[in-house]
Amino acid sequence: MAEDSRTRKGDSHDVELSEEELREVQRLEAKAQAEKQKVLDTKDKLFGAVLTDLDLAGLNLQDANMAKANLSNSNLSQTNLSNANLIETDFTGADLSNADLHDAYSPDAQWVAVNLSGADLRWVDFSWAVLSEANFTDANLLDADLTEATLVASNFTKAKLSGVNFENANLMDARLSGTDLTEALNLSPAQIESAELDRATQLPPYLEINWKGKGDFEVSKKIEKKSKRKKEKKKS
Repeated sequence: MAEDSRTRKGDSHDVELSEEELREVQRLEAKAQAEKQKVLDTKDKLFGAVLTDLDLAGLNLQDANMAKANLSNSNLSQTNLSNANLIETDFTGADLSNADLHDAYSPDAQWVAVNLSGADLRWVDFSWAVLSEANFTDANLLDADLTEATLVASNFTKAKLSGVNFENANLMDARLSGTDLTEALNLSPAQIESAELDRATQLPPYLEINWKGKGDFEVSKKIEKKSKRKKEKKKS
């Protein structure tokens, strides 16, 4: 009797799976689906849960309680985490590309080396969070709170940063080349000078840059000139 098989594509030629290998593939697929369903069914009870190295892509986890959970190295691309409780959650190395996190609450969380490219991060509270080496390419951070956040070597290429609060955030080596910061809030000259930028970077109106050479610049607060009011002559 012929052995059942399934074709698996290799780099240069197709490889046939044996019946035993096929059963193992099916077992792993069923396990992955069961893990996804379990997370969905318990999304309001995931406080402190260990969810590392899981494929949770595309799940609807809106309003989930994942405070202090560990999701490091998990796949959460295109996942809906809007309005989720992500206090002190660990996302180290996770993929959240094109995920929806608008209105999520994530202070003191770990977002080290996380892929947030194309993500909806409007109104997210990232205060005091660690986002070193995070990839924000093409992400929308409208009115996000990055107060006291650690953003060392993070990438903001083409990110939308209107209304973002950068108060006391650490921007050391952050990539701001070509970035529009015209509507960003609470940026200081020291923060900008510690980051990577180029002549295409647009600073907010309260800061001005003086380019001295390639990669050499100084940033200062812009001093507003007060217009003198004309004194009205007293009528005798």
